[in-house]
Amino acid sequence: MIANLLADGGTLADIGHRLARKGLSAARRARDSVLRGETAAVDRFAVEWLGFKRVYGHLREAVADALLEPGWDTASDDQAMLRRLKAA
Repeated sequence: MIANLLADGGTLADIGHRLARKGLSAARRARDSVLRGETAAVDRFAVEWLGFKRVYGHLREAVADALLEPGWDTASDDQAMLRRLKAA
C-alpha cells in the first residue's frame, strides 16, 4: 500500500501534508455547516476524521463546540497553516 502511495515520486511527508489539508478542509466544511445550523457535515466529520462509529446528541454538540472554538483556524490559507504547525 505504501508503495502505491509513493508511486508518484512523493514522500511520506507529502502524503501527510495532503491528508492534513483534506482534514483541515473537512473541519472547515463542518464548522461552516454548524454556522448554518446543519448537522450532516458535523456527523460526517466526526465519523470520517475523528473515528467515531456513531454520532448522537451530546457527541454532535461537543464536536460542534470544538469546531466553533476560536484559534484553531486563524491562518488565512493552508500554506500559512502548515507553516504555523511546523513552527510549533
